[in-house]
Amino acid sequence: MYSPRLVHAWGDVTHAEPEPEDWCTDARCILFLLNENEEAGGDVKDAYCQTLEKIERAIVAKEAIFPA
Repeated sequence: MYSPRLVHAWGDVTHAEPEPEDWCTDARCILFLLNENEEAGGDVKDAYCQTLEKIERAIVAKEAIFPA
């Protein structure tokens, strides 16, 4: 399967300047750095494989309907 280079798939994006304030103003900011070992809640591997299979079937169908 063909996968284009990222520079060809997405154009350049200009982002706004970051806010100059500091998000860590007291000791509670350490809570953002702790690893909670939370599960993401979903298996993307199955969905990814199913999507690839759909794309492959679409390519086969297109080539059968519109031969080169």
